[in-house]
Amino acid sequence: MKTKQGVWAFLLFLTVTAPTLATIHMNAAGDGFQVRISFPEPQWVESAPGQFVPNMEGLLSTMEGGRPSVPVKLLKIALPPGKILELVRHDRPKVTHTRRVIAPNAPQLPISWMNSKSNSPSSWDEVSFLYPRRMVQADLQTLHGVHIVLLKLYPIQTVVGAPETTYSQRLDVELRLKASHSKPVHLSSFQRHELALR
Repeated sequence: MKTKQGVWAFLLFLTVTAPTLATIHMNAAGDGFQVRISFPEPQWVESAPGQFVPNMEGLLSTMEGGRPSVPVKLLKIALPPGKILELVRHDRPKVTHTRRVIAPNAPQLPISWMNSKSNSPSSWDEVSFLYPRRMVQADLQTLHGVHIVLLKLYPIQTVVGAPETTYSQRLDVELRLKASHSKPVHLSSFQRHELALR
């Protein structure tokens, strides 16, 4: 597949839905990918007084019980033969801050600091954590001997239960690869077709 920059990369499939724009290319050394993905502006829907759900066209939403519902984008990238993922780095050059509380999925978290009897900093700390903790999460899958990186990209992060939310208009991700000791893989046309459907 040819990327926007015209560089041939070992890209098997990429799940991107408009208006999300992603470009992927292999670096000059051939030991990694650079991924740049831009996100649309979130639409804030007030689901309860003072609580909002951010929606982004073309993105899914997290469904973890008791956690905020935030948009997530999935990317699947097949690695070149003889390579495996070593590390993932990311940067978010365009960030917007907003003072909105994101509504959690049911069941609700036991947010004790909202109780008039308990407003101390210690009770706040019980639920005051960043979600999702990482804006870029990577899992490694293998199918027919081909290593596949599943990237989960979260353009919105929030502090649970607090009016502290950030929106990243763009994420720049670097995938660093290293040599794998696995044997070379020779795929049949049927296996290639099956991989493309995953």
